[in-house]
Amino acid sequence: MDKLSEELLYKYKEKMERIQSFEKKILSPTLYTTLSPYNTDELDNVIRYNYASYQRPLSRNNSLSFVIKSSEHITCIINMIKRAKRFIHIEYYIFSEGYIFNYLIQLFAQKIQEGVAIKLIVDGWGNYKKISKKMIFRLKNLGIQYKVFNPLFKRNGDFWWNFRNHNKLFIVDNEFALFGSCNISDEYFNITDRFFPTSELSLFLEGEIVNSMNLLFTYHWELIRENNKEFDVLLDTNYYFPQAKRKCGNVSIQLINSSPLMENQPIKTNILQLIYSAKKSIKISTPYFYPPQDIVNALKTASKAGIKVQIILPKEADLNDRILRVHREILSNFLDSNIEIYEYFGFNHEKFTLIDENTIYFGTYNWDYRSFYWNFESALVIKNKEAGLVTNKLFEEIMVKSHRLRDDELVLPKRLFPNVYIGIARWCQALS
Repeated sequence: MDKLSEELLYKYKEKMERIQSFEKKILSPTLYTTLSPYNTDELDNVIRYNYASYQRPLSRNNSLSFVIKSSEHITCIINMIKRAKRFIHIEYYIFSEGYIFNYLIQLFAQKIQEGVAIKLIVDGWGNYKKISKKMIFRLKNLGIQYKVFNPLFKRNGDFWWNFRNHNKLFIVDNEFALFGSCNISDEYFNITDRFFPTSELSLFLEGEIVNSMNLLFTYHWELIRENNKEFDVLLDTNYYFPQAKRKCGNVSIQLINSSPLMENQPIKTNILQLIYSAKKSIKISTPYFYPPQDIVNALKTASKAGIKVQIILPKEADLNDRILRVHREILSNFLDSNIEIYEYFGFNHEKFTLIDENTIYFGTYNWDYRSFYWNFESALVIKNKEAGLVTNKLFEEIMVKSHRLRDDELVLPKRLFPNVYIGIARWCQALS
């Protein structure tokens, strides 16, 4: 890690410690009493580990619905905005100007006039030059509180490559939330043809789990506030953390986040735990796949033990041939391993892992070094048979629109420039 990254990481860690210390004094009595008590009898190792290591509670009284089609994503967001009465918290890797953005801003303006507070976090890398200075000025004039997470270029001219906020959260009134893979940008909704066709997956959630999501947003909001001496959201917990609905459903969900501020890479550790816990099947859909060697070895071990391992990757991606060749290079590790590799005829951007068709690990993470080590990411652990069946059906629908790779397709010709791309990818992994 370079010296500048070390300095920024130290600053973030120091501030996060103060935030969490303050939160435990002020927020915990109003938040954690709404969450179901921890009960080890019904939990698997992943949920138990996340609670013991990171104090991430399991919430039980939740409902969820799958948001799959582009039109469903747009409709869901619009309906959530219209239902807002107190506040809207938005945190996205990409929240880009375009047709959808412009329409949402109109809705935000109406809600602000009704007294709804709106906070928006975008990532400094993912959203670089995605919103013009003129539009930022307009957002602030409307009353939208807008912040950039870890700007790419600092005021002193330093360039910050690492520590990206890759989350996608849309939270309303601490009552319901949209969480998943989809950024707010026209190309992700198939309005432009940049990634066409693109498949996404989000979950519309109600219940106690929204408390955990709202707290995660709060951590990030307070982390990037310029005023280090005072807090914002945490000083008004009655407004931002009203009592969650107790009975919205019966789905048990745990939110786990991962960041360079945390010990032992939670999401990477969870994935290894899930792989080794599988008894029948492991199904993975991800747009980017170049994991560390211990995960590659775990998948090969599972396959050799008779567990069916299937992975779906995109045929087309935002870096197209370069990403394709990196994938093929990594996948060549699976030659003669009986692992089924598929390439979707388009850009499958959803990010989920399904274990034995009943445990879903769903979130913002990719299967790569940046997600596992250096990004701010989040995932949901969902233990629910019905949700597992829906996820399995979705996986099969994507697989039907995919091509299964033969072993000979994983052996690439040695050409200079594509191999340079692979070298750059590995270099980026080393940096991260």
